Amino acid sequence: MTNNDCVLIAGAGPVGMTTALALAKASIPVKIFDTLGNIPADHRASTLHPSTLMMVEELGMTPELLRRGIESLGPDVYEKLSYYERWAASAALNAIEQGLVTQVELDARIEAMRRARDDGA
Repeated sequence: MTNNDCVLIAGAGPVGMTTALALAKASIPVKIFDTLGNIPADHRASTLHPSTLMMVEELGMTPELLRRGIESLGPDVYEKLSYYERWAASAALNAIEQGLVTQVELDARIEAMRRARDDGA
């Protein structure tokens, strides 16, 4: 490669950025192009499966992804929830992730709703 050669990557999403990181770690220059000027608040790749974490382990990303992530409900719990409960759980996790509410505040609100429900029954 000459000094002007590089790999052009179209899209700064999860695949484009992971590819860019892997190439950069191999000392291959890259340029990333994306249509968006800013990082969106509603990430499309908000869930990482264990196989994805294994794949990015070689890039040294797994510990940081685990540190920053919010653990989702396990399948044994998730399957027992109604559609509404699944939606509410997803909305709550998104609110925590975006910093709109803390886990402690959310737990307090849920407990207050449970008390109100039980007092009214």
